[in-house]
Amino acid sequence: MGYYDDEQPILSDKTLEIPCSSIKLADFIILQGRPCQVIKISTSTTTGIPIYRGVDAVTGQFYEASPSQSSPSTMLGPKFKLYKLLDIHDGCITAMTETGNVKQGLNPMKASGVFQRCQTALEKDCPQVMLHVLNDGGSELVVDVKELD
Repeated sequence: MGYYDDEQPILSDKTLEIPCSSIKLADFIILQGRPCQVIKISTSTTTGIPIYRGVDAVTGQFYEASPSQSSPSTMLGPKFKLYKLLDIHDGCITAMTETGNVKQGLNPMKASGVFQRCQTALEKDCPQVMLHVLNDGGSELVVDVKELD
């Protein structure tokens, strides 16, 4: 079912602690070392500890985990980067990083509607479209789109 202390991911510069009380469906958390979008939250009838089920943002595999015994009220979540959408070409996204570098060939999260939302924003000439980008071991994945006025 879940995993505990010895398997708990370590807080790093790419993760942050999230209070269990604020985690909701569709949020991103780290489950068994993988960045996952939460699809189900239940509670253990014996311990009262939450159990999170999620789908890996990169591979689409399902994972399930509970908070560690050493930190029963928090889970780790991935840190996101914010990039500015510049263009779309052949199913890939081009964006500008926080430092002004241009990244080409960013892939959108599968089955998330991100690609369509990027296309729609570009078609209606939205002045600024920001992308939430997840870094998973060096590869980057666009997981959300925000239109700013």
